[in-house]
Amino acid sequence: MIALICSLLLVGGLLVIDGLYRPRVSAPARRSRRVSNPAPALAAALAAAAVALIITSVPIIALLAAVSACFIPSALRRRREARRRTAREQAWPNLLDDVTSAVRAGLNLPEAISKAGRPAPANLQPAFRDFDAHYARTGDFSAALEALRVEIHDGIFDQVAHALVMARDVGGGDLTQVLRSLGVFIRAELQLRGELLARQSWSVNSARMAVAAPWVVLVMLSARPSTVEAYRSSAGAGVLVGVALSSVLAYAAMRRIARLDGVGA
Repeated sequence: MIALICSLLLVGGLLVIDGLYRPRVSAPARRSRRVSNPAPALAAALAAAAVALIITSVPIIALLAAVSACFIPSALRRRREARRRTAREQAWPNLLDDVTSAVRAGLNLPEAISKAGRPAPANLQPAFRDFDAHYARTGDFSAALEALRVEIHDGIFDQVAHALVMARDVGGGDLTQVLRSLGVFIRAELQLRGELLARQSWSVNSARMAVAAPWVVLVMLSARPSTVEAYRSSAGAGVLVGVALSSVLAYAAMRRIARLDGVGA
């Protein structure tokens, strides 16, 4: 019973961390997001529990391993989303270059955006097709661009969209200069953001190593029968759960300290 209660506390702590560091989504995206499939989390939990039982033959360790493994699929999914977001951010300077070249070639701004959106990353092309359809239907560039900005929901493109509206209002010979200056600014911002994320990763990786270290030691000690017997007792289970909770709290604190507001995920 004590082990079950402590395990539930561990689950609650992990859920809190997952909620704190889950990427924020806009209201439209939140409404349209599908319910996550629990099958990968369940499979990871069962696999981790089985491996832990084979290695240690201690039920409480298997339970803790299963609870921890439940969050592996969501962590992998967030990492994939972060990679896609990075690839998308890197595409904005090139898109602005294409828009600038198209404007210099004589196209108006809506046509230049439509043309520049064709070689965009695959996950952005549907949004640009919607922009084309919206502008063709209404002829309102500002409204079509605002709909595109809401659909893409990206901080850098928010700057691009506002600058494009301003550039269109300015018009004339200043249009290409505004677009070129914006491209230079975004490249510099992305470079600075990459440097900050690289420094942040040092702290995050250190936190992960510090959290993993005691569990690696535990696995090594599980080869001794006396250690296995000690952790099968109520006191041993309490020690394991206490270490698990300490690991969760320490990892959360390190992530909070290393977090860069507005940079990365």
